[in-house]
Amino acid sequence: MDTTDLTATTAGPEARLADLFRQATAILIASLIAGLLVGGVGARVFMLVARLLAPEKRGFITEAEARVGEVTVVGSFFLIVFVGVFAAIAVGVMIFVSGPWTAWAGIFTGPVVGVLLLLTFNALVLDPGNFDFALLGDEAATVAMILMLFVACGIGAVWLRNGVLGRLPRHPTLSGRGSGYVPAALLGVVGFLLFIVLLLTPDNRADGAMPTIVSFIVLSLVTAVDRGWWVKEGKGSPFPVRFAGYAALLSLTVFGFAQLATSIDRIVG
Repeated sequence: MDTTDLTATTAGPEARLADLFRQATAILIASLIAGLLVGGVGARVFMLVARLLAPEKRGFITEAEARVGEVTVVGSFFLIVFVGVFAAIAVGVMIFVSGPWTAWAGIFTGPVVGVLLLLTFNALVLDPGNFDFALLGDEAATVAMILMLFVACGIGAVWLRNGVLGRLPRHPTLSGRGSGYVPAALLGVVGFLLFIVLLLTPDNRADGAMPTIVSFIVLSLVTAVDRGWWVKEGKGSPFPVRFAGYAALLSLTVFGFAQLATSIDRIVG
């Protein structure tokens, strides 16, 4: 569910802004934990399972120049941190950007966020040109595990966000104790910029992924307007803004699913 606290609508704009920063803090904490545990550790488990599914490929060199079947402390550490940080940034940004438009999902918000992440970045993680899919053996099982990791990351991050948000005190201003929520908002801006940079990498723009990327950027802009309207007016944004938000979400979903289906067909087929 969208965790915008409607009880804050009776307070002034500064209190609503402080509450928005409080939400950003909850998202930051939750996404870091989920990213490292589900994304990072999950990626390590995924590699181990993939190795077990193709024991005959032990010793082969992957596209990342790692040796199949060789588990090292240093390699595991960098895999967990690299993938975990990427996952944390991605899931945190997606929770915030999609929040106003996924309230209808209710208890299924987590899976929805995970699917939206997959639709946005499937061209990057499901690259048919990556020979690792053939190297690891069972392409269908490999793709299925990747899909599950995305969904699990969304579920974990949203569940943690809801738990953390319920424990963070509400402050009427961004000064005093309320200033503790400011760093998370600033880091969120940095994370969003990194998200866009990652989104626009050559690998992710391949094979007709630009419509999905443009849809996400439009969704982000409309979300900024919607959040700003809530902070200023204490109520939902006008119908044209809401319509634009749902239209951008629908566009991202349609183009993302088309790209995902194409990628899976080329990998598994």
